Amino acid sequence: MRLCLLSILIVTGVFAQQPDSLTIDKAVDIVLKRHPSITQAKEALEAARAHTQGLKSLNYPSVNAVASYGYIYPDDPISFQGYSARFMPENNYDAHFGADYVIYDFGKRSTILETGKVSESSAAQRLQSIRENLAYQVLLLFTAIIFQEKSLQVAEEGIVELDRHLIDVKKKLEAGGATEYDMLKTEVQRAGAQSLKIDIANDLTKKMLALSQFLGMKPDSPIVLKGAFDTLAMHCNADSLVQSALAKRTEHALAIDLKESARLERKNAGLENVPVVGVRASAGIKNGLLPDINKIKFDASFGGQVSMPIYDGLKAKFHEKEAARNELALCAALAGIDERIKTEVLQAAEDVAASYSKLDISRNQVLLAGRSLELARLKYDAGVVTNLDVLDAENDFSQAKLGHLRNQYQYAQSIYALGHAIGGVPFTLPR
Repeated sequence: MRLCLLSILIVTGVFAQQPDSLTIDKAVDIVLKRHPSITQAKEALEAARAHTQGLKSLNYPSVNAVASYGYIYPDDPISFQGYSARFMPENNYDAHFGADYVIYDFGKRSTILETGKVSESSAAQRLQSIRENLAYQVLLLFTAIIFQEKSLQVAEEGIVELDRHLIDVKKKLEAGGATEYDMLKTEVQRAGAQSLKIDIANDLTKKMLALSQFLGMKPDSPIVLKGAFDTLAMHCNADSLVQSALAKRTEHALAIDLKESARLERKNAGLENVPVVGVRASAGIKNGLLPDINKIKFDASFGGQVSMPIYDGLKAKFHEKEAARNELALCAALAGIDERIKTEVLQAAEDVAASYSKLDISRNQVLLAGRSLELARLKYDAGVVTNLDVLDAENDFSQAKLGHLRNQYQYAQSIYALGHAIGGVPFTLPR
């Protein structure tokens, strides 16, 4: 039995321009309500539902009304042995209501209705897929922004320490306890730290712009996120995650719908040449009926009919063969999608476990680098080590803090990646 590590990541955000604080799950809700792709998918779903409702009309009779007028000229009477008679009036009136109803068609209507319902299900799955992907992008963007903000804070702290150390080096240089090389080396390292800070700030600005776009806000709208990476590890069975993913992933559901559509198409193709039994009735008024052709009278008719194709040039046969091949192809596609989902879940679970393992290492590395820096400063003040040793220790400490922060960020990303691999929206978020 394989085990994987899961955690709960708590990240909250507060927007300065909003009267109420906006947490990360609320931000996801906003995106899912406002994003144009969501609107597009919803309209497509409503269109599919309307199409399904329209197909239900096949179960009801079709009723129509027809009214006509015709003038016949010439309308000469027929004469016979001194008698004359007209069989058609000059002015012809006809108004009728007619109804047609299919009594039996060997399952054609039910197959068409099933196809409509499958199309509606596919539209719903596409909407769900868009929701999942958008939520996942927002979650990743939030964690990335927090990572950049905290990285910027670490970079600024490093610059402050280098400034303090630069002051000490200047004092020692004036007192003859340091060289100009020590001064230049410190300034070079400080310049490198400032360059790193600029890169981090630039990346943070771009991610802020992306978040504003997701939330439908103006690019210059101020956004302030407050949060931290809190992790809590727990054990979870990877096999159960795979089963959960197969039950939740929209790709799996869509593949099943496509396979079902192909099956129904094959079934419908096999019914193309079956008979259709129906009835027809009409009632109305008209003139032209003997013996008084000019009098408008009530008229009604009722009957049944059987329609059956005799020969279609083997069209239905090859249509059924084509549908059968499509069904087999989609069965193979479903198997491939299931294997891909299984692989993605297992890989994501491994990433979670590996990321969590790295947290303990980097946390201990920060403690060791901090202690090493303290000792280097003490020895430097005592004249035992050089300025380069202190700079190396300061750089190691700064890199250790950035590394631990990066591991926290990667752990958070791996958690969301696992949630995305399993499927479902919204993801489990703290409130």
